[in-house]
Amino acid sequence: MTEDQIDRKIAVIFATDVVGYSKSMEVDEAQTIKNLRACRRLLDASLKQYDGRIFNTAGDSVLAEFSSAVSAVECAADFQRNIMQRNETAEKAEVMKFRVGVNMGDVVMEGENLYGDGVNIAARLEALAQPNGISVSKPVYEFVQAKTNLSFNDLGMQQVKENKFHVFDVLLDSSQKRSLSKPLFSKLSHVIAMIIVVAVAGVGVFFWSPAPTKQESEQLFSDLDETKVNNVDDLASNLPVVLVKPFKNLNNTSGNDFSISDSVTETILIGLQRYEEIVTLSSSTSYHVVDSKLTNQEIKELYRVNYVVSGTVQQSGKAIRVTVELIDLSSQRVGWAEKFDFSDENLFDAQDQIGDSILTALQIKAVMGEQATFHKESATAYTIMLNTRRHLRTLTKDGWTRADSLLQELLASDASEHMKMNMSVWHRVVKLFVGLSEDKSKDLAEIISFSDRALALNPDAASHSTRAFVEANIFKNCERALHHAQQLRPLARSGSDYQFMGLAFTNCGELALGISALEKSLQMTPNDTDLRITKNLMSAYLLAERFGEAIEIGQRNLGRKNSMIFILLAYAEAINGNEEKARGPVDQQLNFLNAVSRESFYQQVAAISDKDFLDKIYRELTGVELPSSD
Repeated sequence: MTEDQIDRKIAVIFATDVVGYSKSMEVDEAQTIKNLRACRRLLDASLKQYDGRIFNTAGDSVLAEFSSAVSAVECAADFQRNIMQRNETAEKAEVMKFRVGVNMGDVVMEGENLYGDGVNIAARLEALAQPNGISVSKPVYEFVQAKTNLSFNDLGMQQVKENKFHVFDVLLDSSQKRSLSKPLFSKLSHVIAMIIVVAVAGVGVFFWSPAPTKQESEQLFSDLDETKVNNVDDLASNLPVVLVKPFKNLNNTSGNDFSISDSVTETILIGLQRYEEIVTLSSSTSYHVVDSKLTNQEIKELYRVNYVVSGTVQQSGKAIRVTVELIDLSSQRVGWAEKFDFSDENLFDAQDQIGDSILTALQIKAVMGEQATFHKESATAYTIMLNTRRHLRTLTKDGWTRADSLLQELLASDASEHMKMNMSVWHRVVKLFVGLSEDKSKDLAEIISFSDRALALNPDAASHSTRAFVEANIFKNCERALHHAQQLRPLARSGSDYQFMGLAFTNCGELALGISALEKSLQMTPNDTDLRITKNLMSAYLLAERFGEAIEIGQRNLGRKNSMIFILLAYAEAINGNEEKARGPVDQQLNFLNAVSRESFYQQVAAISDKDFLDKIYRELTGVELPSSD
């Protein structure tokens, strides 16, 4: 063989990795590594028994080669049974689940390693498999089905990324039988993508949710015990969790718009979010706890918060005084308090000073790597921006009109050009969304122009998250959306950063990265007042065919009585083969909404525009037609 020739052969490839490995590492790295080592011993034993050879590993993933398809599938079955047996007697923290994919095909040999489509398809099959499950390609099935006592479930042709192949599940027990019927799932994937886009349209401007009404807060608080506040238990247990309460304005200004005190609150919160040595909850959570009148003890119990930062703001002319205190919730005592004086023009300098003092009080050394760059804003300019953003976030024509007037103030202020450009992007995005654009081509061109200028001025998290959202959801350009999402990964610090990163990855087919980012966003925004992050994550789970996780998060939030949660849960149960269980969420949805007509039902699930599909789903789940209001 010459130097330029490629050495090929036919091989059987076994691919496996851990379900939810990245999330487990974030929660408890030491325990996860311990669990993985124990499970690897089981895998190594199975591979040795069936003559498998490991040729590549990366973290939790293992690629192995077999000379026999029968041996590979029996090895996979033996391994999964051993893992399930281990999990039955293991403590909750020790449970670990795997997926396995097996393919037979042409591979390229390079030393001890193997490459090529034969390996790639095995990896795609592994991604398609259920937790504790095994998925195999048709060539493997045809060799194995008559030579083992294993049962198989035909899933038909499936497409994962660029690969399209015929898939079979190995059934270790009857509960693993599932249906990926192409017409339903193909339509569902399209629908879920629409749900994601519609549910978050315009949210890039809104780095935190507006405070809920008193009625909404009371309802949410009444449901907290049942819902366990989403993923709060997944917050990194080895890091202190900090909540910044909205600072009190001692100038006693009235009205619904934001004041200087809100500007101070947000700048301190942004400053703390830069540090990976602490977990700083989002500002939506900050405003929610105040509106809900939660006590410090309730905050501690519900959100696993260790420290609360609070204080006051008083302004006299351009002089601003801020008092800050740090409360240690383990003792319910003020651990540190200090006053800071600064001028209207150096708000962000004060941010750094206050943030460093808080970290010192926490006895945490701030080691950030590359420090985030902030454009210096005056407190007045920053307050105008907050109010502009607030009105844009209403996604109404009246809200946009008020925001338009405020944007003109912002453009005439001493705000940085970077802030002006980013807000101008979202001004045009919402203008399109609410139907006020008189020249769509011009507005679309300005969105790109303003975004380009913002990125040139400062390629920070805000600029990249804005552009990732715009490219993925307005221009449908996944190449550029993924570029900006990748640029955002090392910069992301806030819940909104991770949310927009997750949406870009999810909408452009990088589901593992998208899910990981959305999970992180939910960790940092545990109240998720409007359930926007929860619905996006649930949709991403469905797109990734991680039905069990979609069902889990849906069930956890049923008490929140959200229409889309009911619908998504029903879809998850139905596609997972549990039609009886699917009827419950649909019935709850209809009961909650008191929907007795098609028209009412359509209105409540307006993100789904295909009425024939809605009728079909409802009939399949309930066995009845939706009544007409005629």
